[in-house]
Amino acid sequence: MEAVTKQKCYEDMYLLRNKDGEREAWHYLLVSYDKISIIKDFGRGRKVDLSNCYRYIEYRNEQGVVKRASGFGTDPPVHLVEWIYQNYGEEIFLFLYI
Repeated sequence: MEAVTKQKCYEDMYLLRNKDGEREAWHYLLVSYDKISIIKDFGRGRKVDLSNCYRYIEYRNEQGVVKRASGFGTDPPVHLVEWIYQNYGEEIFLFLYI
């Protein structure tokens, strides 16, 4: 796998967990340091505008197809978690419902 979304020096990586309708979902995101407080406010239940607060992590799979590091279920697959650690470092977990 090859990283498509390059992490910038002013971004942290987060694992966002939420519900998509009735289904559990997870998303790996990059959030700039100046937007972290907005994301935390959202997590506390405040109504905030999340546009321009994060970028989805994307990668190119073995077939050359660009994929978003997101999916359904409680947890991401182990091989993706290991790849994320290698390319983006430790994750900060956010349990948010959007």
